[in-house]
Amino acid sequence: MEATVGSGIKLVLTAVMVSVTSTALAQKVQENAIMNSDGSRTILRSQQLPDANERRARWCAERGGVDVTNEGDLTLSAGAEDAVVCAYSGDQKAGFSGAYIPKKGEQMPNAIAPDPSIRKAPSLIPEEHPAPEPEDSAKSPSSSFGQQMFAVPSISVFPNGGYTIAVSELFWPASYAIFHDYPAGTRGSVKSEILQLNCNWLWQGNITEGRHQVDGFVACTGPAAPGVVQTKMEACAGLCARGTNSFVVVPRS
Repeated sequence: MEATVGSGIKLVLTAVMVSVTSTALAQKVQENAIMNSDGSRTILRSQQLPDANERRARWCAERGGVDVTNEGDLTLSAGAEDAVVCAYSGDQKAGFSGAYIPKKGEQMPNAIAPDPSIRKAPSLIPEEHPAPEPEDSAKSPSSSFGQQMFAVPSISVFPNGGYTIAVSELFWPASYAIFHDYPAGTRGSVKSEILQLNCNWLWQGNITEGRHQVDGFVACTGPAAPGVVQTKMEACAGLCARGTNSFVVVPRS
């Protein structure tokens, strides 16, 4: 009799644990990640899960690019729920360094995916303007004669900022870097940080020849109080370019 009762208790506890685990998994973006000592997690090249690859490919394709998230090592800080990295070659794509706001109540809104219900975060400057000049840039040293003979590799960064969100709002900030005239297969990195939110991403992968633009989108939750939030960005490939920007957090209406 005791064995029967004990087995029954074990079965009930098992069912409860399965239910709790399933709920927790449903609330988090699934990743095949290595946990780091600082609380960040790294998904190595080719280790992204198939469902993540599928939605990220659709996200980038809708914006005229190619998903390269799985073609490099991606590290996300503890405050970053998800990230997508898109690449563009040539001059066909203007970058975006604002933010998107997913619709409230959507299932797993922290998972960045195409959705007609998302909207752009309100810009601090209402009018539409051309893509801004880079916050900072880096160029390899070269003589005038050398510049005439061959293209000089350079990097421009466009850090996230210039918009408003509401307090504690889920948002998907974007930033991008442009690598100019690097040889094919050059190893590069792009890092974007919102230190106040511990919402950072770092992508490390190969840069293609010519003009190679890397756009990154990350899922963050805004601070609980209004204010100005600083952002940082760095892109490297032998040399590094760095920049800063900011966005504004306003009370909920």
